[in-house]
Amino acid sequence: MLEIAIPLALAGVMLAGRSVTLIVTGVLGFGQLALAGVLGGDTIVHLGAPLPSFGTNAPGTSLATAAAQTSLLYICGSLPLFLGGETPRRTVRRGLVIAYAATALVIVAAVFPFAADPVLTRAGIPGMAMAEQFVGSGFAKTIGIGVVVSVCGVMLVEYLALTRLVPVVTSWPRRRVTIGIGIAIVAIAPISLINPDLFYDSLLKVSLIALWLSQLMVFAVYPRFAAKFGGRAVPAWALSIIACAFALYGVWATINHAAS
Repeated sequence: MLEIAIPLALAGVMLAGRSVTLIVTGVLGFGQLALAGVLGGDTIVHLGAPLPSFGTNAPGTSLATAAAQTSLLYICGSLPLFLGGETPRRTVRRGLVIAYAATALVIVAAVFPFAADPVLTRAGIPGMAMAEQFVGSGFAKTIGIGVVVSVCGVMLVEYLALTRLVPVVTSWPRRRVTIGIGIAIVAIAPISLINPDLFYDSLLKVSLIALWLSQLMVFAVYPRFAAKFGGRAVPAWALSIIACAFALYGVWATINHAAS
């Protein structure tokens, strides 16, 4: 079953070494961009390019709330920074800029045509529904598999980030940490099968709160970090305040959603 096979595969890739992990991550990333690009082309061909989709008739408060909540999804964009200590600074900066630009382009191309057929946006996987309706079941299944692979890719990068973070905090050997995390996720996988929905919802709330609190601590001490390396105080404090507010909003949104 996927719930057990995926953790085993992730642990296997990580234990194979840094080079294998980065190659697999790169292949998954480029594959996702290619698939999203094809999907974007198909949505434009079959649904058109409705320019009004870039506008809105929603109230300003609703629009701001929706935009802020959507922005919370992109916190995983910080995961590549965990490799900053092993990668030249210029490579990290260039890679982030290129990756963000390419991802934004293909996502916009794939999403904005759905304004021409809002019914599709209410499907479980809108891209898969569009592919099924206009292209065929084969392409629809490919999109569905792509969604699963995308989730696995994020899990792999998060696993990679933990193997860099935990040794710094604990001074434990990286390989021991990698093996320990692998054993933990493989052992937990069968337990999640008892009640997958409850397990996922409960774990998600805790992990999101922990994520935002950890980010908040990093954002809060950023001015001190910038000062240590000769950075200007005003931009550092401005970024820190904005980022801290965003992290606090993430905590509030997670708790509020859990309460509702």
